[in-house]
Amino acid sequence: MGKILLTRPQRLSRKIANNLAKKNLPSLIQPLFSIVLIDNIGPIEQKPQAVLITSSAAVFALEKLLIKKDVLILAVGDKTADIISKLGYQNILIARGSADSLLNLALDKLSKSSGLVLYLSGEVIALNLADKLQESNFSAQKIVVYRTVWNKKFASKTIKEIKLGSISEVWIYSKNSLRNFYKLAEQHNLLEYFNEIKILCLTQEIANLADGMGFLKTGIIKE
Repeated sequence: MGKILLTRPQRLSRKIANNLAKKNLPSLIQPLFSIVLIDNIGPIEQKPQAVLITSSAAVFALEKLLIKKDVLILAVGDKTADIISKLGYQNILIARGSADSLLNLALDKLSKSSGLVLYLSGEVIALNLADKLQESNFSAQKIVVYRTVWNKKFASKTIKEIKLGSISEVWIYSKNSLRNFYKLAEQHNLLEYFNEIKILCLTQEIANLADGMGFLKTGIIKE
């Protein structure tokens, strides 16, 4: 097996790489973006009935906003929920890995009459959960707690490894990451090399998008 190309930010990819190394699986880190935390967010005055989190990058804001440990947290997936629980939050509901599934969970479990629902988000998002909840007559507010800085090129080592045929899989964790990956692959004239490389995605929804882009071998990440 060739190397697994890891596309999450450096710190997160390093953790994944270490876990893969324990299984004797080689990897190469090529972040598609970096996360910049927005530090000047103050405590929220009103205790919310629930907080929605679609990314582990937003978890830090729970303590920054002084969200009490007994508040219900709706997490997008298991890994984000695990990070939240390590901060001492135990009242957690877990969605199925996508923003859509998190929205459906909120609509099913939360009450329109029980107070504010907070959505902690990045600066650029595909689905504004606060807007969607407001359309269903919930009191909801989005708070931007981080921004994403997209990389504008692949590292020279990454390009070399792709051309040498050393990469067997690419792990993609979001639709926006997939779009940026495609853009950079096209920019570096590398798309033809991915006919034989598996594009493994966090969810089937992302894999379906990869299929639509023309990638021939797609699937789901199984860490």
